[in-house]
Amino acid sequence: MHLSPQERAEIKRLLEELVVELEERLKTTGDQSKPVQLDEPIGRLSRMDAIQMQQMALAGLSREQQQLVRARYALRLIDDVDFGSCQVCKRAIGVDRLRFQPEILLCTRCA
Repeated sequence: MHLSPQERAEIKRLLEELVVELEERLKTTGDQSKPVQLDEPIGRLSRMDAIQMQQMALAGLSREQQQLVRARYALRLIDDVDFGSCQVCKRAIGVDRLRFQPEILLCTRCA
């Protein structure tokens, strides 16, 4: 099953919106992932909390960077006739799946 022109346009719009959203989020997330200053006069537990928050921010930053790479790649492929087909098994990726995760390039079986 190939995407209709309307479905392809919708997925392209979703991808473009996702790229803009991720770029904006990555600009602000960078501040939260800065190293914790060990010479600050805070308690041991507060420092541990700060380090844990920094690690969580770094993990989120990494996930969002990877998602941005996938979204940009999917945008480059959007006009290919095979877009919407799994890159592994070549089966159709459901339109609902693409609407939910427009950057996805694998069917549920291969993912």
